[in-house]
Amino acid sequence: MQRADRPCLGEDIMIIECFGGVGGLRQAFALNRLQPGVSVLIEWNEDKARAALRHWSGTIHWRDITKVDAARVRTLIPFARRIKLIVIGGGFPCPEFSRLNVQRGGHQVAQLRSHIRRLAIECARIFTNCKVRRIYENVASMDDSEAFWLTADINRPAQEGSSLDTCRLFAMNNADLVPNSRPRYFWIDTGIASESDKVSVRREVVHPWKRSHACCFVKTTIKLHVSYPPRATWLDAKTEWNPLSDDAVLPTFVRAIPRKRPPPKPAGIYRCDEEVLDRYEADSFRYPPYQYKDEHLMHDKTLGVSMAPSPGMKEKLLMYPPGITRNLWTMTQKKKDPTGFRDAQNSALGDGFPCGIVAWIINRALISWGYKVPELDAQEMVDGYFLSFLEEEEEKQVFDPSKRSLDGLEMAHLLICRQTHVGGQLRCVPGKPFNCKQWPRQSVTGAWWHWKTVVSYQWMHSVPVNQPTQSEESINVLEARAILAALKWRAGRFSKMVGSRFVHLIDSQVCMGALNKFRSNSTRLNTIISRIAAITLASSSKIVYGYISTDQNPADNPSRRVVTGTGEYLVKQEWENDQDTPKQR
Repeated sequence: MQRADRPCLGEDIMIIECFGGVGGLRQAFALNRLQPGVSVLIEWNEDKARAALRHWSGTIHWRDITKVDAARVRTLIPFARRIKLIVIGGGFPCPEFSRLNVQRGGHQVAQLRSHIRRLAIECARIFTNCKVRRIYENVASMDDSEAFWLTADINRPAQEGSSLDTCRLFAMNNADLVPNSRPRYFWIDTGIASESDKVSVRREVVHPWKRSHACCFVKTTIKLHVSYPPRATWLDAKTEWNPLSDDAVLPTFVRAIPRKRPPPKPAGIYRCDEEVLDRYEADSFRYPPYQYKDEHLMHDKTLGVSMAPSPGMKEKLLMYPPGITRNLWTMTQKKKDPTGFRDAQNSALGDGFPCGIVAWIINRALISWGYKVPELDAQEMVDGYFLSFLEEEEEKQVFDPSKRSLDGLEMAHLLICRQTHVGGQLRCVPGKPFNCKQWPRQSVTGAWWHWKTVVSYQWMHSVPVNQPTQSEESINVLEARAILAALKWRAGRFSKMVGSRFVHLIDSQVCMGALNKFRSNSTRLNTIISRIAAITLASSSKIVYGYISTDQNPADNPSRRVVTGTGEYLVKQEWENDQDTPKQR
């Protein structure tokens, strides 16, 4: 069978995502159910790169795009034996073009865009058997003169005799898919526009300067006709949105920048009343003033306050993988500065892709390039992404323990079959390619099972409530004690533990490494490890340890419960300001 006769699953595609953030281009391929054979992320921000690498395992990370030369590109040759198509794309920095920036127009940061063209030329020279394609993205609020200048500059290699094809300008808006406005320009070196019942196409010749008709460019505006997903699929729990009309949309998500004073001429300030400006000031001038209007805010029914959309809502409306920004910071950083972490999440999403729109563009581009991929229907893509959240909620409400226990055993068996080559650890999460040297580690998803607290007790040593980080033993020893307690509970409750294998999830990578080797340089930790080894040896059992990130760990919140003088259970956020002196559990 010839290559062109069977559907492409993406194994012969290499993507190089420039200014990739948390992996918007990679998510666009995932929405097309394509798994690229090679994925390269070029991202300067280490926090964004950490989040992307944690989710997209096997991705190659390059930090500085200005230092990616021909020698660096040649390091991809061993991975590119089956590659036939190289897609290089990204959204180059937009502050110089966005109308939210009154000081725009310098075009200094925008010069980074030229590196996409340079990389494409280098790849075309090195990978002579591969076709190199480009995709550029930027804001659609730029002036026509800037769009003309960018279009001419992007197409300069094609005019100079390079093997790169001419890019065409397309305009699309995320509001075609979801209730969130995000108008964007895309420069693609192929045609993707075809009129149909669900797609409207409008081509126009734009003259940036009225006096000079010789200078012009063609802009193609594409509009998708899609029904919005139910609000329950993307709103947070106990949160509601009260827009002025059913077809209203939220404004474009932007970076969260707390300030002591407002920036010069903030966007929309003259259309805001006093109440909106008070909210603007109370929120440290994080967003443009118009985003604090009633119709743009979410209402928390529990606290009775109005607030901007949460990072979880923004992830869904941009059609990113839910929870991808949770790994921007380490858990220690999150605890020290929760407000700063939330700002980092909002900023990462404010700089991100409208993944649904990019997925549709990628699909039409692949078809135009001759790949036999199924034509992606925008309505089916939106329904498939959002309705899965409703199914998860319904599954929680109609929970069948007997059915879930069987599913849990099947999942444990699947994970045990995916150990590392040395055994004892999980490094290959289902649905992601195996990479025994993956760092950061791939995290198991806690939502794969339903959980309940089975062991809860007070530490024998005292821990000051006002200084919970001070204790007689290190956190690694305490983590190992918790594993020992769970193992004792399992051994005393289940006779089937004898001669069995089971999965135990840990969020401590120190304990995971020590327990896998059954030794440690720490004397205290070695004492606990020897007791764990004794139980596993006596029961002829085998423990397979899987890493789970702290935000996914179901035992994290119960371990922070405390008991007040009235016998009430509180989590840490509640008892820090409580007048009673509780005992930590």
